[in-house]
Amino acid sequence: MKQTILKANSRTGSPKQARRDGFIPGVLHGPDTTSTSVQFERSEFLRILTKHGSNAKVWIELDKEKHFGILKEIQKDPLDKSIVHVTVHLVSQDQEIRVLTALVFSGREELENRSLMLQTVKDQIELSGKAASMPEAIHVDVTGKSFGDTVTAKDLQVPKGVRILDSEDELYAVVKDLHHMSAADVSEIAADEAAAEEASSKSEEATAEAASTTE
Repeated sequence: MKQTILKANSRTGSPKQARRDGFIPGVLHGPDTTSTSVQFERSEFLRILTKHGSNAKVWIELDKEKHFGILKEIQKDPLDKSIVHVTVHLVSQDQEIRVLTALVFSGREELENRSLMLQTVKDQIELSGKAASMPEAIHVDVTGKSFGDTVTAKDLQVPKGVRILDSEDELYAVVKDLHHMSAADVSEIAADEAAAEEASSKSEEATAEAASTTE
């Protein structure tokens, strides 16, 4: 499998100074509780984030050495939503870890064509397993589901060696009938879908920002 390499430079100045210089400040948390202050090229980081998501598995290249890690936390400015700080958890590939992983639902349009709507109850799932086996997201196709159908932990497919820590009957989504829903319910679900679309839009903006920075 091709390695995703993220180059990092040691940082001695403040995060604010790094941002002024056009970098994204960050910190690497090592397995021995040590922390290293670093900074990343903005365009390079945005390309990786867009392609692999906020749980990306990366090889950090620092001072001619490579270290395996997982994106742990991405802090954003509350106003313009730009990335202001990144935390990477350095682990061995066979280390057992626990992570919250995003659920990505597809097939909503097919439901809506049949006057149905997917109501998301929970959009993350807790997983456990070796770091190298952790998926960056769990994709759930709801195409063909009917009124009253649900998405629970037992319906999800995860890679071999990865365990779902949520209970089997944990509810993530339910299919509703638009004809039997109140206006308030429809508005709430529409808001959830708008949030999902906004996340997708931000991903596209990240790609555009990466491209413009490269230019």
